[in-house]
Amino acid sequence: MDNNSTNRLILIPFLIFFFFLKIQIINGQNALDSINIWIKVVKNTSKSIELRKEKLSQAYNLTQKISEDSIKADRLIEVAYRYCKLKDTSKFLSINKEAEILVVKLQSDYLFGYLHWNYGDYYKRNFNFLKSYQHLNLANQYFEKIGLRKNLGRMLFSMAQIKGYYKDFTGSEQLIIKALKVFKTLKDNVNLYNLYNHLGLLQHDIKEYDKAISYYQKALSYYEKLTKQQQQRNYILIFNNIGDALFQKREYQKALKYYKKELKNKNLPNKEYARVIHNIARCKLFLKDTLGIQKQFHKALNIRLELENKTDILHSKVQIFDFYSFKKDTITALKYAKEANALAEEIKNGVGYLTTLQQLSNIDPKNSKKYLDRY
Repeated sequence: MDNNSTNRLILIPFLIFFFFLKIQIINGQNALDSINIWIKVVKNTSKSIELRKEKLSQAYNLTQKISEDSIKADRLIEVAYRYCKLKDTSKFLSINKEAEILVVKLQSDYLFGYLHWNYGDYYKRNFNFLKSYQHLNLANQYFEKIGLRKNLGRMLFSMAQIKGYYKDFTGSEQLIIKALKVFKTLKDNVNLYNLYNHLGLLQHDIKEYDKAISYYQKALSYYEKLTKQQQQRNYILIFNNIGDALFQKREYQKALKYYKKELKNKNLPNKEYARVIHNIARCKLFLKDTLGIQKQFHKALNIRLELENKTDILHSKVQIFDFYSFKKDTITALKYAKEANALAEEIKNGVGYLTTLQQLSNIDPKNSKKYLDRY
């Protein structure tokens, strides 16, 4: 056999190896492209849940074709997050855990940040705020370490919200101020708008209503800087919030003006629409203007019953009691007070339970002692 034949025989295995390597790279790239296409579909909330879950399942299957661990981990984290948003707990936990194994192996600060953000978001959605805070704090540390400022600011904001849930208003405010510094540097008007609204809510909770209104107005100034698309995508009930603060100050006419301004938004989701018409009716009741408010109270209640939001249903029934009590319809008022009291006990709403016991003692004098003893 001549030298050329020998060289060709040696070369053939190498050519076969590089051919299959090339195919593997192409397959991996094709898989990545397809994953990104399916995730775009999953993000589209106008598509059915069934279709989005189907495409997300396909995206997950394709992650198994990616040979590069860092890319695979990144896409697994994204797929897990999308399952979290679709409220598929078991899929989220198993896929995020799969990603975690790779991230621990890679020791990537970038991937650790997103991994813990996933866990933080998951536990927050499931009301396990302590675990959520722990993961968000870890994500915050990783994002700060690698200089991802926007993500850092978002972790601070989420942590501030959790501190607010636990009535740690000072701790929440301190985190918000840190986040403000980040987003002012980035000139991120969307997050500045949200942060100032949150500061307003904090001040509202401690009954500093003038300060709350000042922060809401500041939030509005940033809202006005947003594009129309940004305004639609990031809208919060800012006029309603101002109305709530004015209501607490007993400035009912001014509050009513802001509630009506909120109602001009024709894109309000049903939950928020119910809140606004309920607040308008409540405000008019305090102004002793009962024209049309019975219909508004019941419309808000019916929407809330359809949405099965028990806390909001409780608020509706408490206020409807006040309406019928004002109209001297004690039979109907008693009916709503009893229903509200039972619901407050069911959902363990302490404030609602005490409020309804007080209502029952006022409307049902024969059993007043029984209700006051419970109170």
